[in-house]
Amino acid sequence: MKRVVHTALTSPEPKVIFESHDQLLNLGIMDSSGRLFIYWQEEYMERRETYFCVSLDSGRTFSDARPLDFKNDLLGIAPATNKLLLLTCDDQLIQQFTDLSREPGGTGLLVKEITFSPLPAPQIIAPQEKAVLQGAGVELVYVTPTTAPFICRIDLSQSTAEPQSFEALVISSSRETARYVFPTELADGDYELKIQTFDGVNHSLQSQSLSFRVDNTPPRLLSLEAARKEKELTLLGEVDESPAWLTINNQSVTLAGSFECRFTLAPGNNLFTLILTDEAGNSSISTREVFYDPALPELSVLKPTESEWFRPESVILIEVDALDLQGDIEDGAQAQIAIHDQVLEDTLIFDQEEKKLFGFITLPSHLTEGKHSGRITLADRSGNTGETFFDINIDGSPPEIGVQPQASCYTNSQTSISIPAQDIGAGIDPAGTLVTIAGASLEGTISVEAQKIVVTTSFPLPEGTYEAELTSRDRIGNVGETITFDLVVDTTPPILTLYGSHEPTTRDDKMTVQGMVIENNLKILNIYINQEKIESRELEGEAFTKEIQLLPGANDILIEAKDGAGNKDSAGLSVFADLASPTLSLIQSCLNAPNPFSPSNKLPGAFSVNGKGMVFSYSLSRPADIKIRIYDITGTLIWTRSIDQTASGVTAWDGVDVFGRTAGNGIYPYVFTAKAGGATEVRRGKIIVYQ
Repeated sequence: MKRVVHTALTSPEPKVIFESHDQLLNLGIMDSSGRLFIYWQEEYMERRETYFCVSLDSGRTFSDARPLDFKNDLLGIAPATNKLLLLTCDDQLIQQFTDLSREPGGTGLLVKEITFSPLPAPQIIAPQEKAVLQGAGVELVYVTPTTAPFICRIDLSQSTAEPQSFEALVISSSRETARYVFPTELADGDYELKIQTFDGVNHSLQSQSLSFRVDNTPPRLLSLEAARKEKELTLLGEVDESPAWLTINNQSVTLAGSFECRFTLAPGNNLFTLILTDEAGNSSISTREVFYDPALPELSVLKPTESEWFRPESVILIEVDALDLQGDIEDGAQAQIAIHDQVLEDTLIFDQEEKKLFGFITLPSHLTEGKHSGRITLADRSGNTGETFFDINIDGSPPEIGVQPQASCYTNSQTSISIPAQDIGAGIDPAGTLVTIAGASLEGTISVEAQKIVVTTSFPLPEGTYEAELTSRDRIGNVGETITFDLVVDTTPPILTLYGSHEPTTRDDKMTVQGMVIENNLKILNIYINQEKIESRELEGEAFTKEIQLLPGANDILIEAKDGAGNKDSAGLSVFADLASPTLSLIQSCLNAPNPFSPSNKLPGAFSVNGKGMVFSYSLSRPADIKIRIYDITGTLIWTRSIDQTASGVTAWDGVDVFGRTAGNGIYPYVFTAKAGGATEVRRGKIIVYQ
């Protein structure tokens, strides 16, 4: 009677929780979702002290004894968020405590509520703010608010995924630091991290939010080129991450998105190992092997350049620098040329005085649009063969014109005509492109701007329709077929008229707009609400009718008429849509009883399962889909029930969770949700279980 001892059935070894020289009484134990609460009172003559302790690991370890300011007979404890509910049956307490309330039903049980201040928020030490980490083995390090055993709740959220929650049980702490390693590998992305501790009764304040990024993807080299001149090699490249760190053959290379570094080659194979590391520690390794033979002729193409374009069967000049350290390339030596490994009949001739290769070649007729690779090889008297590679850009098609033959091209300028056109190869040649207009002088200039041929006339063209012809040419001589089209010069905007008048305020969610557009050419009607286009359509006649869906609140409506040449006329109106629902709220009532309740006690009536537990009764303003969720004190969902399209009813919970286990004593929050017609309403409450 002077000490409190606990033992689990799986281990008979007793654990002394509390010892005293005085008599102990009113000893009790309560299991609340895996948390054990042991409470007792110590009495000596007229003095009585009340204590409790908590185990968060089903009795393997307990916190130190914690005193409570309660002097009367203690029958039970029910934990709630940052408070305890103490139960007694002494009716005289009604005169002593104003915060005691009699349990519904007249059982004589009284409840005293003792509130605890929240624990200080834990402080996260690692990861650091804005840190970049690999997703495997991410470790959380934090300063704890208490030395007692506690549960740390970890909330991890990512914008592209569902939030994750983890729980870590910490048995002992030096109030210095605690550590937790996330059990799963985190995916790439930006994360927000917050933590909160719980010692069985007291929740701490939530820590400040911390952001970090997870990067599991190794960095890559977007490009890597090796340019050699004699025995000097230049490596150039670009990486896909910044910041990043690069070493080449264990030499650190400065990176600013791209890099350029030089090395001296040794005769034979030269192997370069590139190790690229990002901020998270991901690494990628690539190698580049460069063979250097001082005896080989070294070739470097000067012409053609990478920006030049040619037509198939064109005759082009090839010019190549030829460096020969041994000086044994014969004057007049011939070099072979191959395009896509097809050797051409034409060759290049070596000029010993110029140290260059020259020659004209005829490009094959079968070369298609785009870039083609070529190779040049040259041998010296000793049989050493040097080679180099180059690219040839082929464009065999004329520019594409965006106006179909016999179609119409509109302009709202009397001195400027824009004709859609593009050329993905050498580009449009303004000087070689011809535009004529029947019956009118077209003196002026032609230019190319943003995939358009722009004709600027010296004299204004009167409004009207003209027959025009266009013959296009690109910069390397590809000429397109002459197309004939109608050029419509129209500088007069359409005339837009709206019918009727509109009230500035309406309770309707729709309104009808009617009007007329007078325009001879193509008519397009655009409708905007609050500067956002909601419709664009071509009008067949002059009159139009449009029903517009209004937004709640202010609606600035703009009706715009536009012709084919781009001339516009518009009219606006403002309507305030008062769409507030005059009906009652969706949930008219939501009650639960009895509270507190005991799953072991039977309820009157037949609403509950086997006549046990408690019931929810609810009434809605209209049929809706309802859902009831019940949670334990840790936030774990233990019971749920869904009912479709109901206006009122009674739903019972018998105090048993989804696994068939009877709920232990404690506080159980619930959420009642109703959804109908896009509207959602929520009611929240708490249930006290005591048995």
